[in-house]
Amino acid sequence: MFPVFLQLAQFRVLVIGGGRLATERLNAILRNSPATCVTVIGPVLTPALHELAGPYPQVQLCERPWDATDFAQHEVLFIATDEIPSISKYRLNLLGSGCLPT
Repeated sequence: MFPVFLQLAQFRVLVIGGGRLATERLNAILRNSPATCVTVIGPVLTPALHELAGPYPQVQLCERPWDATDFAQHEVLFIATDEIPSISKYRLNLLGSGCLPT
């Protein structure tokens, strides 16, 4: 592994997932860079995720399955799901998208 430090407020960030992992990632992003524009997409978003995002108008929550076109609209991607089949699909759709997976 090679540590990379990014000023996330300079990027459009996408978080895929809607459960505990997504909540942890969003919390870390907002704690370290509260001005970051973040989109969270997941088929089901937990109440904790809604509560965390509430005070941040630049956080957009989308309760729906992700689509390959979502990657093209963002520069940084956090895959915050433990669904192994989904992770493989993300990798295939990232090829050529210009989105940096973390």
